[in-house]
Amino acid sequence: MPRYTCCLLLLSCLSTVALAADEKDGPVYTDPAMTDADYALQGEYRGYQRSQSSDRSSRSVGLQVIAQGNGTFSATKYYGGLPGEGWYGGERFLLQGERSGDLLRLSGDVYDIEILDGTGRILAKDGREAGFLQKIERVSPTMGARPPAGSVVLFDGSIADNIAYGGLADAGEAEIERAAELANAMEFIRRMPDGIHSAVGARGAKLSGGQRQRIAIARALLKDAPILI
Repeated sequence: MPRYTCCLLLLSCLSTVALAADEKDGPVYTDPAMTDADYALQGEYRGYQRSQSSDRSSRSVGLQVIAQGNGTFSATKYYGGLPGEGWYGGERFLLQGERSGDLLRLSGDVYDIEILDGTGRILAKDGREAGFLQKIERVSPTMGARPPAGSVVLFDGSIADNIAYGGLADAGEAEIERAAELANAMEFIRRMPDGIHSAVGARGAKLSGGQRQRIAIARALLKDAPILI
């Protein structure tokens, strides 16, 4: 059939290997009220640091803190500010640490950082307070903007929901799986916990770029689109 021929020609130009979505153990939260104590500490911080006691030695710094689970954390400190907001490549340093109650202690090669209630202190190894950080929440300037022309757009829901989207909602499971098979998507879908009923996350965040593309192809095949571009 013509539409299948178009699909096969398109897929021949793509890699035949579908990248699996990240498979990391641990809970997934959609409601901040249900999170653990680690959640309140992770995020972005910005402030200043002094290499000496003089104000003239002050430098802007940014810090990104990531919870690793079980009270452990990793962090990256940037001189100049946060990525995209003062730091555009250059000096950055890795820190590791643990939470004790509400206090997070991060250790680095030259400086340590203590964070409590959204406020951080940068400490030199001799105990001198060398800087200050405050937790912030940045909002992407592209939030709410229309996606670029030609981009693959998926919606929060299951793989099946995204393939049988809109006017295709009445499609049966067998039809959805056939379209996914023709799009070479079933290879990675079978490895997912709930198959075609697995959640894709907001805008397909749980899928790789190649996987999102194959879901979009499956949607077009189910719709019986005459031309796939």
